[in-house]
Amino acid sequence: MSADKYTSTGGVLMKYSFAIYFCCAVAFAQTAQMNTGIDSTDSFALYVVNNWLLSSETASGLDVYISPTDTLIIGVDASQDILRFYSTGGVAQSSIQLDTSNTNCYGVAWNNSPSSAVYHTNDCDYAENDLYYTEDDGLTWEKVTNPTGHNGRGMDFYDSYYWEANQGGGSGVTGVCRFVPGGTSLFFPTPEVGAYPSGLTVFPFGGNTCVAIASAIQRKFFFFQWDVTSLTFKESIDCPVSGNLSSYGLAYNEGNGHIYWSYRISSEYHLVELSFEPTALERLTWASVKSGF
Repeated sequence: MSADKYTSTGGVLMKYSFAIYFCCAVAFAQTAQMNTGIDSTDSFALYVVNNWLLSSETASGLDVYISPTDTLIIGVDASQDILRFYSTGGVAQSSIQLDTSNTNCYGVAWNNSPSSAVYHTNDCDYAENDLYYTEDDGLTWEKVTNPTGHNGRGMDFYDSYYWEANQGGGSGVTGVCRFVPGGTSLFFPTPEVGAYPSGLTVFPFGGNTCVAIASAIQRKFFFFQWDVTSLTFKESIDCPVSGNLSSYGLAYNEGNGHIYWSYRISSEYHLVELSFEPTALERLTWASVKSGF
């Protein structure tokens, strides 16, 4: 399927200044003339590369599993209490059974280690405050206390920490929790997202760290910069699919730089592959940036 570009004439050109960090970092690394100023006129276009209609399953949370031989998208199907693995072509491949007590799972994160994979899942059951994990592909599960309580949503693992979108559990802060399972945790409010975050993904971007969050009801993606101590809101962009939809998950694929997004519209569940690239640069042309590689 060819990529569909969304332009401003169609009303859905996605612009956000945060993405320009990537271009600046590449070009300035070549010239050694550092300038951290960012112009609001810099913008990116968002592309829908693929949009797969799933069958009857849901795919919430999302994460991307990468090994020397496989790249798979992980989604939670709470209706069947499993983790389902999809190919990068959107085809279901295999699954892992959740713990029998994990009856309302939303998010999943694995530890980015294919030789010793550990999967963590949360539980939105109001009677539970548990974070489950398995080190043997679901044969056995253990659990620790989830710092977000039962309000955790999308999850990710990045730079030795787990990240979780939080609807207000734990400290009562609606936003993001960065934590070590069974250890320390920090909460960061994200009022821009509102009360209903869903998917979350964390990834490197031009020498910075980006935290992207989807909203279950606002039909937007929200981008934040992590600077080791705090989250700074950068920009929000509309979801690239029109209609009365609800976002379920986000995950970044470090192999190709694409973001995977899941959503529900009416009774249909979709898994989408997204890419983006710059459309305008105030101080540097995209051609000059590419010449620096």
